[in-house]
Amino acid sequence: MTSRTIGERVFAASFLNPTGGFYAEYVCVDADLVAPIPAGMSTSQAAVMGGVGMTALRGLQDALDVRSGETLLIHGASGAMGHLAVQLGKRLGARVLAVASGEDGIALAARAGADLSIDGRAEQVADGARRVSADGLDAALLTAGGPEADATVATVRPGGRAAYPTGVQPEPASTPGVEPQAFNGEPTRSSLNGSWRSSATGRSTCTSRTSSRSIRSQPHITPCAITTWASWRSPSAEALPAAARAP
Repeated sequence: MTSRTIGERVFAASFLNPTGGFYAEYVCVDADLVAPIPAGMSTSQAAVMGGVGMTALRGLQDALDVRSGETLLIHGASGAMGHLAVQLGKRLGARVLAVASGEDGIALAARAGADLSIDGRAEQVADGARRVSADGLDAALLTAGGPEADATVATVRPGGRAAYPTGVQPEPASTPGVEPQAFNGEPTRSSLNGSWRSSATGRSTCTSRTSSRSIRSQPHITPCAITTWASWRSPSAEALPAAARAP
């Protein structure tokens, strides 16, 4: 390890442990999957960024290739991945329609910066989409499947893009001219090390090496941590069943 220093605040994201594991006080991770925590971000918030934050980033940049000036719909905008996707979409320069759930969800999406927030359970998504663009939306990021997701895809113009994380069920249905694409939210070495940084102003910034587009000038991204759990001492390795021990 040469890129980090002892005492530095860092976070890591790795889904590559073949034996699983979660309740550990200490872990070993590939050095390339470690990144510094941006100034102004708490450890709890950084833990979120390596999971749902990275999934949102890869969906918007790698799968949808969202560009400045485009119209973007975030389906599930009041969820873990969705409220981060709203912020990222705005930082990419898109005009964002947030489809959330309930009054509190609408409020959260609005605080995240959405240009328009609607309650998907009380308002037709198509009506909200027409308020953003009469010609159909350029892109949609789906965090769940089902009839509401299919209605979301239908708001995208022919030739537009729609994407969802691998594992969403049921898979969103296609419409004429729009074929929703699944993407892998697993972080890569390049995406993690190049994604969350601190600028000279102390703001959290976001870049993607895969697209080489920097969006550092906007205010920092703020994960909304609903609940945290106090740390507790895990049992020693000797106390674990043999099947649970790492080889």
